[in-house]
Formats: sequence, structure tokens, C-alpha cells
Amino acid sequence: MNCWHCGHDVGDAAVCTSCGAPLGLFATPPRSRGRGGVDPVMRVPLATWWRRVSATVIDNLVLLIPTFVLSAYVTNTTISLMLSSLIGGGYQILLITSARGQTVGNMLSGTRVVRADDGHPVQVTAALLRWAFVGIPMLLVVALVGSKFLDVQSYLKAASTNGTAPPLSKWPTTVRGEYYDAVAGFGLLFVYLAADYLSPLWTQRKQTLHDMVARTVVLVAQ
Repeated sequence: MNCWHCGHDVGDAAVCTSCGAPLGLFATPPRSRGRGGVDPVMRVPLATWWRRVSATVIDNLVLLIPTFVLSAYVTNTTISLMLSSLIGGGYQILLITSARGQTVGNMLSGTRVVRADDGHPVQVTAALLRWAFVGIPMLLVVALVGSKFLDVQSYLKAASTNGTAPPLSKWPTTVRGEYYDAVAGFGLLFVYLAADYLSPLWTQRKQTLHDMVARTVVLVAQ
């Protein structure tokens, strides 16, 4: 039997001889401890999906600050969103490759990102690949269909009477085409991101798809 806290082989002991954690009924950590089980390779506690979600939400809130600043100076919404995404990439890469392997969200949620094979800090190339798996599709969708979405918004604002937009069947053919393109683009992006962010719920090491590509894993910060 292995210790739920440090992964040390404890046999039938009641207390871990390595870290002192109680065993027996507590050999498998309860969900309330915020752990996602023990990593089968490094034998250390994995972060739960909820901890990862909280880290992502916090990081997005932090990144709202440069987004608002950009929107005040860059009038083109598409360009502003693309620049915000690139800033987010720099933020992720800079902090994840630090010795702590933590963004602000990771710090507050008690998690850290490490290399999946040995637990060492993530290298820049892996961090770049990890961000690009999500960031590049987002940039492509915004670049390709973002302007079409804005064109539809402009049409609806101009064509609305008393706050009521005309039915889709009355839209000009070009505007309807832009609407369908925007819905398809953002819809595919949503499915892509959902598959990525939900994958820790069924992968053995609680990894997202971008973790697997970059060979990283998210652990509970000790």
C-alpha cells in the first residue's frame, strides 16, 4: 500500500514512516482534501479538476486588467482580443517556467505545473507548446470570424427598431452568411476547448489535452 500524501510504500503501517500521514481508513485521500489521487509515475498528489478550474478562473480575472487597458487604446476589437490572447500566453509561459511553476491562479488554488516525467520545472518550449494548443486555435477563430461577428452586430444595431431586431429570414444574404460563419467558428472552438478542459475528468493523470501535448502534469503544491 502507498501513502496517499507522499506515495511512499508503507505496507500495512497505520502511519506513513516517510511523512507521518495517517493511513488505514485514510489511505485514499477524501475529496474534501482537494487532491485528485496519487500520480502513478511520481507518486505525489494530483490536483483535482475543481482546483484546476479555480486556477483558470483566477488567471482569467487577472488578465482582464490588460484586456481593459488594451480596449481603451486599441479601437479594433479583433486586434485587441488577439493582443490580449498573446499577453495571456506570455503570462502563462513566464510564470509556469519559473522554479515554482505557478501562475497567480495556481498560487491561490494550491497547485503547480511540472514536467510529467520527473517533476522538474517546465521548460520554455514545453510551456509554449502548452499554451499554443489552446491559444493558436483561439487566435485563428478570432482572426477568421471575429470581424464577421462584429459585422453582424453592427447590422443588427442599425436595423433594429424600438430595440427589436429583424428576423433572420429578413437579413441580407451576406449578413446571414457572416452569421453562420461566426456561429460555426465559435461553436467548433467551444467543442475543442470543452474537450480539452474536461479531459482531466477521465485521464489517468488528471491531464488536459494540452498537458499531454506538452508532457506536463498539475500537482497539489506542497
